[in-house]
Amino acid sequence: MSYYIHQTTIKASVVIKKDMIESAFKKLKSVLIEEWKKRDGECENRLDWIEIQNVEKSVSLEELMLECRWKNCSQNEDFKLCNNSFLGQKLGEEKIIFTALAPFIEEGGFVKYVSEGYFVDEFYRFIFKDKKIFLEVLKSKQYLNS
Repeated sequence: MSYYIHQTTIKASVVIKKDMIESAFKKLKSVLIEEWKKRDGECENRLDWIEIQNVEKSVSLEELMLECRWKNCSQNEDFKLCNNSFLGQKLGEEKIIFTALAPFIEEGGFVKYVSEGYFVDEFYRFIFKDKKIFLEVLKSKQYLNS
């Protein structure tokens, strides 16, 4: 299920170093293709915002991440996500994307955002540590101070 994200609340600091970009690209591409194949009646909207043909013919991490609605904001040879990197309006399967990329993301990276919930806004933060992804659900006060 996807929810609207409040665009002005997206904060990101994710860096994949130049020498890890090709490995990150291959991993993410294979994960997206495998996840796409798992689609069935119960999960029919899983990854419905990507065009699998574009994933299959992508040749770079930058191109693949654009298909996932995230743009590179780096001015050098590294791949970087920053505060204005998300191009979508609703969440998709960001956990799939970032779990695949976690082993390649520099320690201490994060993505945090506020999402529209059923009754109130919900506050989330992905943290990248020890080559893994951790999801925190925050209260508004924690989010503002983090």
